[in-house]
Amino acid sequence: MPESPAKKTSSTGLAIYGEYLYFVELDPEGQQVQKLTVKLPEGCISGNSIADFTLLAEGFTQIHKAAGNIREPVNIGIPSGDAAIRILTLPRMSLDDIRGTLDLNFEEYFPFSRLDAVFDVLDVRMPVSYDDRDEIPILAAAVRRNTVERILDCAREAGFEVNAIEPVQFAMIRAIPEAKSGLGVYADPQSIIATWDGGGIMFRNENNTESVQGIMNTVQFLGTQYRGKRVDTLMIHGLDIQLNRDSGVEFVSIEEPFFTAEGLALRDRPDTAKIDLRPMEYVELEKRRHSLSLVKILAAALLLAFFGTSIWTIYYGITQTEDLKARIIQVREANREFIQRRAELTQANSKLEQQRRTAERILNFFKGNIPALEVMNALEANSGEGVKFTDADFVMGNNGEVTVTVNGSATEENLVMVLSEGLKRSRVFENVTVPISRRDFRC
Repeated sequence: MPESPAKKTSSTGLAIYGEYLYFVELDPEGQQVQKLTVKLPEGCISGNSIADFTLLAEGFTQIHKAAGNIREPVNIGIPSGDAAIRILTLPRMSLDDIRGTLDLNFEEYFPFSRLDAVFDVLDVRMPVSYDDRDEIPILAAAVRRNTVERILDCAREAGFEVNAIEPVQFAMIRAIPEAKSGLGVYADPQSIIATWDGGGIMFRNENNTESVQGIMNTVQFLGTQYRGKRVDTLMIHGLDIQLNRDSGVEFVSIEEPFFTAEGLALRDRPDTAKIDLRPMEYVELEKRRHSLSLVKILAAALLLAFFGTSIWTIYYGITQTEDLKARIIQVREANREFIQRRAELTQANSKLEQQRRTAERILNFFKGNIPALEVMNALEANSGEGVKFTDADFVMGNNGEVTVTVNGSATEENLVMVLSEGLKRSRVFENVTVPISRRDFRC
């Protein structure tokens, strides 16, 4: 499950182990800052499982008061009797796919209903290689949801913030130096754990106070299961047993019980294998709660920025408005001048277009085989003052004859007759007719 993204100045572990609570705080270098123990009231733990959560909350409260100002969230280890750990061999796939597979087939591996459980999985290293196999070993841990939720309630009531929940027998192996290399066996009054290179590869809940036979059977089983490997170290806590010193197995007696809590505190190191049995909805709620302070700071900063920006915007808006008014006046004047210039250009363009058409018509005259020049000279020679021509139209017939239609005006009607007689005498025209379309009578 996801870890809290907050940077830690120290790390803490709280182990529910036997009839005691063990608390350890470590600095960033892994040195103990403080360690505390509280004996739980009678009846709180029964058969290595939590029997009374009210009494557990009292124990949590005592630890919290004794620890003082705990700045970091705590990692809690629950008793081996409440947590089930299995080493499963499953088809090779991603951890997310494995979670989905286990979610569908949960009851095949654990003794309670999936609806009443939370679980987590992780890769586990084994004494044999699985590189050439289609299956991989997976460690799966599960606990009843009600148990986890009530532990979280006890922690909240006592004032603890919870970073993770792990089975204590899984976490405490981290704190045993002799378990960090080779094949070993750890045993205490409630459990037997086979270890390989600092991690657990087999977990059994057994009553070891009456006999050591289960421990020796585990040693023999490991030698048979992993041929070519042998148990190097036997780690014992809380048991009075005798071991043949000639067996070649190193015997380690662990006297200090705080390794249970120290292993939980060591969880926060980035290179540590870890599982988390908190419900996913609780994890998401904690994330949102942790981000609340950051959201408040960000909101305050945004509010201040908003006010500052608003003041600047008002001032800037006033100055820009005045500048905009002046620019509008300038644009209006420029637009008025543009409209006037456009009207003038339109008028000039109309005149130029009329001149272009006239010039084009004249040019067409000269391009053809029409005696346009003789006609123009005859018109000019025989028209006096008071006669003006606007245009002339030349049309060539099928037999080569040319008909010229001239449009013009005269100030006096007799000037038209003079022009007609002159054109007849010029020998340019065979026939001249003078239809007059309009007369202007002036008084």
